[in-house]
Amino acid sequence: MSESAPAPQWADSSKGLGRWIERLIGIRLLRRPLFFQARQLIIRTAERNGIPWRERRSELREAAAPLLAQSRSEGVILPAYYQARFHAYEQGNLCWQAAAEAEQATDAMALRIWPEEKLAPLQAQMRLRNAIHAVVEPLLSDSIDEVLDLGCSVGVSTQALARWLNHRADQRGLERPRLTGLDLSPEMLAVARVIDRDNLISEWRHAAAEHTALASERFDFISLQFVATSCLNAPPVRCCKKQRVFLSLEVCC
Repeated sequence: MSESAPAPQWADSSKGLGRWIERLIGIRLLRRPLFFQARQLIIRTAERNGIPWRERRSELREAAAPLLAQSRSEGVILPAYYQARFHAYEQGNLCWQAAAEAEQATDAMALRIWPEEKLAPLQAQMRLRNAIHAVVEPLLSDSIDEVLDLGCSVGVSTQALARWLNHRADQRGLERPRLTGLDLSPEMLAVARVIDRDNLISEWRHAAAEHTALASERFDFISLQFVATSCLNAPPVRCCKKQRVFLSLEVCC
């Protein structure tokens, strides 16, 4: 994978222009119009690159709405970091807009990794996931039975992981693993159920990474993909340490 370009100066909120932008965003009256303009730019750019952002958003929102109740578990306590404003969504990931746009945003992110190449969104997404899996492969034992994708969002990473691990098991003549996708947003999980058309995932679980209520030493492999950026106000290391008790093998990415 080629090195990505360094972040622009305005993206660093600790100094210079980035600090002023952060202050402007902190003013509620200015935040909404600034976010609106930024979102429109992102959406238009994505659609020019072959991602049907608005069309897909409406499609996913409509299909996922009836699945919300079965995607929510009673008694789940939302930590403060997960209720913070994130990615221009006032409610963070706890809203339909974030859930219905996550798949498109993930495709747009994959395209940005290889800006000089003319890739279709699916091609970029597959290349990204294959690169991740190639790094993980040497860490795995031959037989993988139980897998947890932590902070699975709408399941893009979970399904890619399932297809790879299923293919890997088939090549070795082994039983395919059972995958669980876990996330704090019931809206995200409802969308994940819609996207998982082939029923690759055994369970979509609504819970916090710190309090999963899962049995200890249950999983052979726990995956965390692009999770740390979603909990900037929480210590990701704490979440990782919590997961060690669920592992029967010392494998975590």
